[in-house]
Amino acid sequence: MRPLMVAAVLSALSQPALAQVEGVSVRADRTTVVIYRDQAIDTSEQFEQLRERDPETALYQGLALIIETREVDVPAGETVLRFEGLAAGIVPETASIDGLRGQVLERNTDFELLSPGGLLQHAIGETIRVAQTNRETGTEVLRTAIVRSGADGPVLEIDGRIEALSCQGLTRRLIFDRVPEGLGEAPTLSVRVRSPDGGRQTVHLAYLARGLQWSADYVARVTPDGRSMAIEGWITLMNFGGSRFTDAPVHVVAGNLNREDDSEPVEPLIRTRHDGCWPMDRTTHGPLSGPPRLQVRTPVVDYLATIPGMSNSVVDSEFDEIVVTGSRIRAALANLGDYKIYSLPEPTDVNPHQAKQVRFLDQPDVRFERTYTAVLPMDEVDEEEPPAAVLLVRMRNSGDQGLGVPMPGGGFSLMETQDGATVLTGQSRFRDRADGAPLELEFGEAMGVHIAYVLRDEREWRSGAVFMKEATVVATVTNDKSWPIDIELLPNWSARRGFRVTAESRRRIVTPSGETAWRLHVPANSSASLRFRARVED
Repeated sequence: MRPLMVAAVLSALSQPALAQVEGVSVRADRTTVVIYRDQAIDTSEQFEQLRERDPETALYQGLALIIETREVDVPAGETVLRFEGLAAGIVPETASIDGLRGQVLERNTDFELLSPGGLLQHAIGETIRVAQTNRETGTEVLRTAIVRSGADGPVLEIDGRIEALSCQGLTRRLIFDRVPEGLGEAPTLSVRVRSPDGGRQTVHLAYLARGLQWSADYVARVTPDGRSMAIEGWITLMNFGGSRFTDAPVHVVAGNLNREDDSEPVEPLIRTRHDGCWPMDRTTHGPLSGPPRLQVRTPVVDYLATIPGMSNSVVDSEFDEIVVTGSRIRAALANLGDYKIYSLPEPTDVNPHQAKQVRFLDQPDVRFERTYTAVLPMDEVDEEEPPAAVLLVRMRNSGDQGLGVPMPGGGFSLMETQDGATVLTGQSRFRDRADGAPLELEFGEAMGVHIAYVLRDEREWRSGAVFMKEATVVATVTNDKSWPIDIELLPNWSARRGFRVTAESRRRIVTPSGETAWRLHVPANSSASLRFRARVED
């Protein structure tokens, strides 16, 4: 390199850098929340995790697209814009910014959250105020101090003397006049931009975030005649994080979203303050009992108060609120490519550690078929545990049956009326069902239905290189109910290689799920029998 060029470079490096103008967007003016899921969610399990408030669990719940609209003042030239108040659980590499006039040169995401330890660590070398109490007069005195050591052992320089925090028992409060750069109650996105002209600009900031989840649940009430049911569907929104979304349009997307494992949030850094000093009246190491309280006073408090949700995110310590919308309000359904999207009927607040329930389905007259099912083991009869009859409800998701709508998978509770009182018949779960698809639900063991069976004429033989076995089943179903029932008996051999029925007393059927079965109609307080012979490869 030529000497003249080297001199020019050194001269340039020795010159002070031009001060960059910085603009701050404290909060979004408008926010839209779109919540996805990759499988049907158990609402009860989610409630339990929401109550536990495990930070690691909360950080990785669900996936949401956050769309923020912000009005920012952008001066001409090179500027650093700070977007504060981002949602907790942000996946930083997914962030995109639209609407900025100019060239984006660089962007950074800060994840260190505001905490006593963080304040001290970022204030090293800075001047703060210390409130001390005079032991003799009881009056409080404000003194200036320089922070010489941070969170791992706070040390202050006061009037030229070094004092470890709390060692004299005099220090009561540390007062910071501002929040240091790089700290916030939520992650912050910084963008260095070069703009050809200045002025107010409307910016759209979109990014993926974790910590928001949704589930679907259904409540079905059987009519007194037992021929149809009224089905209500409810969406439950759950906010596991500390971010608050106020007056936001909210949408949930039904369908199992294909996700990559790398869409993970960056865990926020929260520094813990460690007071490491030796009290004057003892020689053992350890902090004093009742350590002094760090207090952030005005103007910092006034600044934090402008951030939505800051005070409540600190004060709220219990999950104790479930918000339910008006009984007749419903979410609107629309198509989103291969998925379905439900939009809440009006903007709503999604608060930290809160569950919100919204009706999305209201079908008053859905026809259904009630039957029972049982599996018959054909290798051995277990006299101590005979086959159990399970209540089975089948529906066809079509308009002529009173349904005909997409049904996101979730929990299903069946209610019936007995002696004028509503009782729970059972609960089941199912996966997503499209319009036109059949729906089959199991509701547990039935009372008053008993099955007895025996195996006869069992034999085994070899046919070439294949071993075969064969048996005759005689089954009797007793119905102790005061109404007739239909029951389907399924041999457990039907899924095995070489299964074949060689004799039967009733004509067999194929169930909607594709299994071989025999369907029996059993009158009230009566019995019905079945006899069949089948073989299978052993």
